[in-house]
Amino acid sequence: MVQLWHTSALEKPVAGDNVSDWLSELLDGIDTGITHYYGTADPSSFASWAADELGSLWFDSNTAIGAGGDELGIVVKRWEVLTDAPTYGWRTLGARLYTALEPNVNALTLANQSTTAFTDLDLTGDTSAQAVAVLLMVEVEDSGTIDNAVYAELRKNGTTTDAQERRVHVQVTDIPNTCMMLVECDAAQTIEWAINASAATTFDLRIDVLGYYERA
Repeated sequence: MVQLWHTSALEKPVAGDNVSDWLSELLDGIDTGITHYYGTADPSSFASWAADELGSLWFDSNTAIGAGGDELGIVVKRWEVLTDAPTYGWRTLGARLYTALEPNVNALTLANQSTTAFTDLDLTGDTSAQAVAVLLMVEVEDSGTIDNAVYAELRKNGTTTDAQERRVHVQVTDIPNTCMMLVECDAAQTIEWAINASAATTFDLRIDVLGYYERA
């Protein structure tokens, strides 16, 4: 049973209710507490929620797997104070489930590359249909002249904001430089990579997937 407590249809017990009504309503409250209002309807819309409801959880199933929406899994929300006024509302907790890949998966290995514009990298076989981000090990190397303009870039597929791009710079000529980074992926589990090289056919790039995050 879900969404049975403190709603327009099933309010909390009040003075004047008989014992059987009290017991039935309290049982509804226990069922609701166990399931955290699991469902698509916002429980705060059924009654005037305010300070008394602080800390309540809602397992919003509008995006549940197999039930429409974005299919990434339910969203966990907590009733909180949102402003100093105060005003109250739902804050999405954004819980994530991490799955490590053992062994790690090599998604891309390129040698002697020149400067390359952003290119799609499909990670469908390396993640799950519910993946929202991947943890990567990225290795770069360049045999040309090294400066701050020699690097590889990665980003979520379709992103165009510079601030959302991750860069790995080559530090020393002919010496690999490796780092770990978290990159969001789109609904098709795709990210993008690009190269800014110092000269033609000198840049090496390797991308390994260490694991991925799903919405828990």
